[in-house]
Amino acid sequence: MMKSDDTASFLYSIAKRGRKYYLRLCTITQDVGDFMRSPYGVPIVTNSSLQLLLKQSPSSIDLLQKTFNHTEKKKYLLL
Repeated sequence: MMKSDDTASFLYSIAKRGRKYYLRLCTITQDVGDFMRSPYGVPIVTNSSLQLLLKQSPSSIDLLQKTFNHTEKKKYLLL
């Protein structure tokens, strides 16, 4: 859904408006870079009350470290 601007915008609007109605939104991806490269995805991820990051690809780890302000130790653990 994050590859298309229309669907990414829709998901973003659900995430923003849903809080007023106590909506819980769960997004799952195999490549967190899909969210990090989208202007709609970054606010969805950073405003989430819970982020679960498992093993990450080396190509997206620097972007994750910058976004979540991870230390080098956390960065190593995610690799």
